[in-house]
Amino acid sequence: MDNHFTQTFALLRFQLRQKWLWLALWLLGLTAFASGYVPAFEKIAEDQGKVGLFVTMQNPAMTAIFGPLPVDVANNYTVGVMYGHEMTLFIAVVTMMIAGSFMIEQTRKTEENGQLEILKSLRIGARAYSMAAILLVLMHTILMVVLISGLLVSYQVQTVDVAGSVYFASSIGLASLLGASLAYVCAQIFPTSSQARGIFFSLVGLLYLLRASTDVSNLDFSKINPLAWTYLGQPFLRNHLNYPLALLVLTMVLFFLGMKLESQRDLGASLLAARKGKTQAKGYLTTPLGFIFYLNKGTIIAWLIADVIIALMYGSIYGDIDTFVSSNELISQMFANDASGLIDSFTSLVMVVMTAIGLVMPLVVVRKVHTEEGKSRLGYLVVHRVSRGKIYLSTLFLSLVFGLLAIILNGISLGVAAVSSMKAESYDFVWTCLKAAMNQWPLVCLFVGLMLLSLSLPAIFGWLVYGLLGYSFCITYFAALLDLPKWLVHTSLFDLLAKMPMDKFALAPFIGLSVAGIVAMVIGWCLFTNKEIKA
Repeated sequence: MDNHFTQTFALLRFQLRQKWLWLALWLLGLTAFASGYVPAFEKIAEDQGKVGLFVTMQNPAMTAIFGPLPVDVANNYTVGVMYGHEMTLFIAVVTMMIAGSFMIEQTRKTEENGQLEILKSLRIGARAYSMAAILLVLMHTILMVVLISGLLVSYQVQTVDVAGSVYFASSIGLASLLGASLAYVCAQIFPTSSQARGIFFSLVGLLYLLRASTDVSNLDFSKINPLAWTYLGQPFLRNHLNYPLALLVLTMVLFFLGMKLESQRDLGASLLAARKGKTQAKGYLTTPLGFIFYLNKGTIIAWLIADVIIALMYGSIYGDIDTFVSSNELISQMFANDASGLIDSFTSLVMVVMTAIGLVMPLVVVRKVHTEEGKSRLGYLVVHRVSRGKIYLSTLFLSLVFGLLAIILNGISLGVAAVSSMKAESYDFVWTCLKAAMNQWPLVCLFVGLMLLSLSLPAIFGWLVYGLLGYSFCITYFAALLDLPKWLVHTSLFDLLAKMPMDKFALAPFIGLSVAGIVAMVIGWCLFTNKEIKA
């Protein structure tokens, strides 16, 4: 048994040297994000701010996004409770996805690239490389928990105490380990890193959607959802230990399961064998457009289905918003006994969420060109009378068409589900949602243009485009909640467009962002058609 883990610590040092910069950025970024907003929450809690926020958080829509309120009265909604309630879930989801991606990169991707085969020829244990990756994530998690809890305590806020800070940080750390362990299992089952990553993200998304539904409808069902365990312990309030212990046990079970599954397969193989392709290719594969679509078909279909499901989930909440406004005296006064103001405000925020999710798919389609080039496959197309221009234009066409389809489906699905939930007699709200979705079209043009431009630049520029999308989303998403400064909110690309249906359509930013995207596409075209592609 010991021979299976020979040279584990040597491989741990090797992986640390390889990934130290990535790990450092992950650690610093997540630590700053998880612990840097306490002063903002202190400002919110001043005067009657926490009362207004408490009332807002009773909204079923907010419950679906942040989780159920841990207190029954506004006076108990302290800075600490507020912080644990509104930050835990979002940070847990982010850290799960980062840790899972890292684990797949260190296991299945390393194996897929042939690097692990070289290492295993040097007398290392059969499971040593995977164990080293697990230990690396564990070390990173422990350091992250220490830093987050230490920084939270350093603010010296009475309700952000030591016990709550450690509990909050530990919940995030366990979410990271859970993501890594779940991804490790996926890496053993599926034959490629892209498949394993896609299934892993789908599972995390499914857990999020299930808990959003059960948090609103029946909290007892949320208690069997591992993602909900990160916040149901109520950080800074009750700090229930049963949920972190359940997370720890589940994480260990998944890690041991992953080890067992890895021992039952050969190097380079998977428990689910890759499906054999057809003996004869279809006619559309003879064209660059058809071939590039084929490479991205699974991602496109899965992402569109996920877009529709998420939109339907958000739409199903609208009926509860109407009931919430009519049943709450303070909110009724704020919105003149009419839910339309709150519904428009919520719809504008949901459109940002849906657009951010929908934008990922066209960016992945464009990024696929860079991936194929990195694996020396793109050159084979170029030498067979397929011009660089055809590859570029085919990618541009697919990303724009399916990006447009994604936002159209978002608007229609959200509107139909909302109308059904509110039991409205007219379907006018479907048209309202569709117009609000189409208002986001310039962002599709801009981000696709920037990603196409990055194809001719160093690989880091592609990741910067993803980072810009994530940054813009986070700033807009948390702007009202954290009372962010106006100048900071204006740095978000989402803030440049009118927040329909809450605001009227604005033509100038719509045209401006569209033109900026087209300019980026043209520059990308000029660079890509003159780029050297190695076969």
